[in-house]
Amino acid sequence: MIVTKSWMCIVAFLMANSVFAQTNIADTKNIAGIEVGSKGVKLTVLKKTNNEFTVLKDTAVNTDFISFDEKSKVATTAALTGLYNYVKANFNVAVQDIATVISSGVKAQADKLKKTAFIQSLIADFKANINEDKREVEVVSVLKECVLSHYGIVSDDNRYNTFLIDIGSGNTKGGYFNKATNAFVMFQIPQGTKSTTNITEKKCGTPCDFISFSKTINEVTDSIEKADIIYAVNASGAYPGSTTMAVSGGIAWAVATLLRPEKTDYQSLDVTYKEVERFRENLIKYYDVIPDTSKLTIKGMPEAEVTKIRKEVKRVLNVFDAKSLLAGSGLLLRIMRQFEAVNSSKKFRLIKNGQVGWITGYIKGKGQGL
Repeated sequence: MIVTKSWMCIVAFLMANSVFAQTNIADTKNIAGIEVGSKGVKLTVLKKTNNEFTVLKDTAVNTDFISFDEKSKVATTAALTGLYNYVKANFNVAVQDIATVISSGVKAQADKLKKTAFIQSLIADFKANINEDKREVEVVSVLKECVLSHYGIVSDDNRYNTFLIDIGSGNTKGGYFNKATNAFVMFQIPQGTKSTTNITEKKCGTPCDFISFSKTINEVTDSIEKADIIYAVNASGAYPGSTTMAVSGGIAWAVATLLRPEKTDYQSLDVTYKEVERFRENLIKYYDVIPDTSKLTIKGMPEAEVTKIRKEVKRVLNVFDAKSLLAGSGLLLRIMRQFEAVNSSKKFRLIKNGQVGWITGYIKGKGQGL
């Protein structure tokens, strides 16, 4: 398979192993989850048939909620209300099967900046807009979000041999189940893709073009690695029983899609530290070429398939600009480097459908008291 020269520079060759099976939920119906995250509001609608999940809709509205100003609150309230009404009108989802939650990353940033009143105001305005005073809008704790993601993304067969980390917008969290005790061992750091981008832009100064940003980001991620990642890896016990390090979150989807665009239909992609490092180096070198998806061609592949691939690549680039790709991949590399230093035999897997995970985990968790 041959890609054009510009894209060849950001495509690394790697072996993708079997996809992660989704968790088992017996009945058949449509379910939905709407999450207020650091960047904005995300919606996923799933058709659940026996043990299989089909994505019916996956979309997001960027509102930069963690700016915690009136403009971002109004925009986030409108997006949350609009997506909720959209699901009710178009997907035959029972009201009780529409989960509405505030992410742990938002809560962490609000606590840090003493802006929790913005969350409560958002919830109150949303309930008033949809005329549902008793609607549950849970502010999810970091621990619960980690457990739900693990139940939603990792198959039961891999429950005790997988360390899952979710790199979100506002924070990074995850962990693994201790087989001996069944206890969940957490991993968390207070930075995510969006918050790392914000820190770098602030440190970079004005104007902060991409070149200036690329020179500043290493200093920022080095600081995060020294202050938070090293401690978190050591505190986790370095997943002694796990054979796979799985990474989910938007940046995992973005890197996997851009790294191997011809594997758009794959739900996961196995990678090495060197491959992600090379991807990041070429992102810096070819950042001005990558957004032009018309230049992405794959020799020998039918045009219809190439068109589908371009569409998915474009979807990634609509969510992540060059700066956020650089920040998120930089954070990913620092995490990978520390785990690899502990045990270089572990394999890393990027989960591309991680946004589905917490929803299936949320639904399954209700039946298990999670």
